[in-house]
Amino acid sequence: MKLLFRVGLLMCALISLGCKDEDTEKAKKLYDRADLYAERREFRQAIEILQRIQIDYSETSYAKKAENEIEELQRVQNMLIDNERDSIHSNFQRIHRALEHYKVRFLAYPLTPEDLKKLPPVVTPEWEDPWGNPIHYKPTYSSARIPKRAPDGYVLATFGKDGLPGGVGQDQDRYFSNNKEVDNILDGK
Repeated sequence: MKLLFRVGLLMCALISLGCKDEDTEKAKKLYDRADLYAERREFRQAIEILQRIQIDYSETSYAKKAENEIEELQRVQNMLIDNERDSIHSNFQRIHRALEHYKVRFLAYPLTPEDLKKLPPVVTPEWEDPWGNPIHYKPTYSSARIPKRAPDGYVLATFGKDGLPGGVGQDQDRYFSNNKEVDNILDGK
């Protein structure tokens, strides 16, 4: 009876050890996949996988690694978002200078972005955001009495990495109206 009990305990210990090794192997595979996402700067996907490791494989050494990696990825992601925001703001400033140059020359802001081709190449700004998506331009009017051919204001917009309206982080929309950043396009009118 004692021998049977000891054999049973030994079997349980071996099974438990096998499960831990299996969990460690699964956690490692997930960790490696998260690392690939991080290398491609797909931080959201990487963080989701690392969180899964923390929950599903909390008893493995990869759970602590995942916790540290999540903190690092969030820090890098926030730094990149700040850099991208600064890049967008700088590009909006260059576009503003070009628009002001156009307004001095033609007494109104352009009706379309194509009108900016009338500027000398030295002054013409880039019309793309850091992800290669177009920056959208829309002429505005301070009152209904302003002739439609002579807009006295403008709104610029970029819709983030995905190029679609709405979103947060790298997908956050940015609006710039008459030389200042605004929360949304309605604030610029």
